[in-house]
Amino acid sequence: MKIFSAKQIKQWDAFTIANEPVSSIDLMERAAGKCVEWLICQNYFQKHYHIFCGKATMVAMV
Repeated sequence: MKIFSAKQIKQWDAFTIANEPVSSIDLMERAAGKCVEWLICQNYFQKHYHIFCGKATMVAMV
């Protein structure tokens, strides 16, 4: 598993927003949807999660 820095993620977000017709909030919503999709595919909904969000980062703790 690769772990990317907040700076890298922020750069990718800026690139995507500049090159696709998507707003920052829609990009975040898309990312959240993909996280939920992954959790469903992995059958992880039998566990409890705490999700902490901050500037340019999202961390999930199991």
